[in-house]
Amino acid sequence: MQRQRREYVSGTRWGLWRWTFAPSGYLTRLHLIKTPFGALMLHWINGPDPESDMHDHPVSFLSLVLRGGYSELRREVQTKIEITESWQVHKSIEVFNIIPIQWWNYIRAYDRHRIVEAKLGTLTLCLAGPPVHEWGFYTQTGWMSWRDYNKKYKSPHRWSGWPGAWCLDCGEPDPFEEALAEGKYLTIEDKNSPVGARYEFPGIVETYCKEPGSKRHDSYSRLIP
Repeated sequence: MQRQRREYVSGTRWGLWRWTFAPSGYLTRLHLIKTPFGALMLHWINGPDPESDMHDHPVSFLSLVLRGGYSELRREVQTKIEITESWQVHKSIEVFNIIPIQWWNYIRAYDRHRIVEAKLGTLTLCLAGPPVHEWGFYTQTGWMSWRDYNKKYKSPHRWSGWPGAWCLDCGEPDPFEEALAEGKYLTIEDKNSPVGARYEFPGIVETYCKEPGSKRHDSYSRLIP
């Protein structure tokens, strides 16, 4: 007998026992409970963060290490005092340190960090507060929201096919299937095609998925034994 693994949908205000599977496999998350006031989650950290840029979070949270451990790169701002003959000059400088996390870790929403190493089988319990801002990455040109950051990949849509035609991740309708259904296409003779013809779709521009791997609109839920 098989049972469904109910998956978390980004932006959900209330939820109970919902899974999130990162596309690259570096993280598996289980929302034990989600409310507008906070959340309680289990994190299986399967490896380092896949991105080279540091990121912040939409919430502040306390992470308790239940098994394993990990190391992260943290950015801190320190004040440096320079004394001259006439006055003191206070300068803020950025300091980056790799910190081993063995027992617990507290991260504020605006803190910058990146996990650089994780022990095999690392599991943490996270107690998160309410969302305070949209999270993103700190690039060489400044802060960038996660939505804009992910556009660099130009991930293709995962079309559902019939019945219906939409992206299983972002939910965008498939414009080519819609054009076929409405007869808004041209049939061009093509001797190289197995059917002797090909379709062209005037005015339709190929787009890319804005939420690759999110599975927000995937009606074919993940099945586990």
